[in-house]
Amino acid sequence: MVVIFGWGAGEGKDLGETAPLVCPNCRNEVFLHHVRSEKRVSLYFVPLIPYGTDEYLACPICRHGLPVPKERRAVVEHMRAETGSYRRGRIPEATY
Repeated sequence: MVVIFGWGAGEGKDLGETAPLVCPNCRNEVFLHHVRSEKRVSLYFVPLIPYGTDEYLACPICRHGLPVPKERRAVVEHMRAETGSYRRGRIPEATY
């Protein structure tokens, strides 16, 4: 009997734009995206049990990511909400 199992970072889920700045890698002016990657144990290539989560601020052009420490995740969530409101026109640029 053969049992195939594995673990890994999984696919990143784009949660939305977070902050406008110049990417430290490609030097483009972009809105960094908040990306969450859930680590899971898999059996026969089927993800089963999550065992951790990584979060990044990633450039949408070059995909370079900056890790977000756990203690800063609430700040990133707030920034993402504010940026979403700004991009929808709910907050004027001067306020943003």
